[in-house]
Amino acid sequence: MYKLYALWSAPKPQDQAAFEKHYNEIHAPLAAAVPEIRRLVTSLTAKGLEGGAPAVYRVAEMIFDDEASLERSTHSPEWKKVREDAGVLIARFGNTLSVAMGYDSDPPGAFDLATTDRLLGTTRAVRKRLDLAKPVPRDVLLDCLRLSQQAPTGSNRQGWRWVVVTDAGKRAKLADIYRRGGAAYLEDALKATPSGAVQTRRVYESALWLVENLAKVPVHVIPCIAGRLPESGVRAGMRAGFYGSIFPAVWSFQLALRSRGLGSVLTTLHANLEQEAADLLGIPFSDFTQVALLPVAYTKGMEFKAAARPPIESIVSFDRWS
Repeated sequence: MYKLYALWSAPKPQDQAAFEKHYNEIHAPLAAAVPEIRRLVTSLTAKGLEGGAPAVYRVAEMIFDDEASLERSTHSPEWKKVREDAGVLIARFGNTLSVAMGYDSDPPGAFDLATTDRLLGTTRAVRKRLDLAKPVPRDVLLDCLRLSQQAPTGSNRQGWRWVVVTDAGKRAKLADIYRRGGAAYLEDALKATPSGAVQTRRVYESALWLVENLAKVPVHVIPCIAGRLPESGVRAGMRAGFYGSIFPAVWSFQLALRSRGLGSVLTTLHANLEQEAADLLGIPFSDFTQVALLPVAYTKGMEFKAAARPPIESIVSFDRWS
């Protein structure tokens, strides 16, 4: 791996909040969107050696496959936007930016566990924080889908097909199918949820927000798997294997999106009217099953927290159910 390190000096204390807002909501997403970047890692320092002031305030690592990949990226319009925005930050806040580049010296096959764990631990179902105004480059989508192809699949068949919908008219029609397929269910579920179940109510309210705004999300992605299961008479193992052959690829796609500053949420309500979606998009209904509809967009900010979950000891048993 080849890395570019961007080292920022500290803004004045009274400017820190404004700097952080601009850096997280504008600058970092621009950097994450440059062509051929494999990962962006940003760090905020806390203290220096022996408790002294840190030598730098923020560090960003832009990670590429090799030096040639970085060189090609520097000639792109996306890179120009990053440089221009860095100038905006410097002019506005008066801090400095230093840049260094070099090869990663980690052993072959080694992972940065902190980054990997953060990716796995903070990839959320994103709805209201989707940026409805920012376009998503096709190359970014293809990079994420290319990574999804490395996911495991039953019998090594890779019976995947992906339909990426960017046309505004088709997105509006898909949004209507989605609304008719599930809005009533979501509304009833929200009404039936006790007022004290704050987190559950928030999820349903967010899902209903998506119903109303799905047409505005710049990209809809529909993953499909070859074949169809009969309505009945299918063994549990076959049913699990059928869907288990596509959902690892879907999750890999969502993780790849997250690492590039984009978000998504796995939805399935349009499948209640799957034939209509197949007719709209020309999907061979008898040959392929649509397993989800993923709204995809850049996120408003890149920082997401780990969700509250029960202690792992409370849901894990060894050797026997307990």
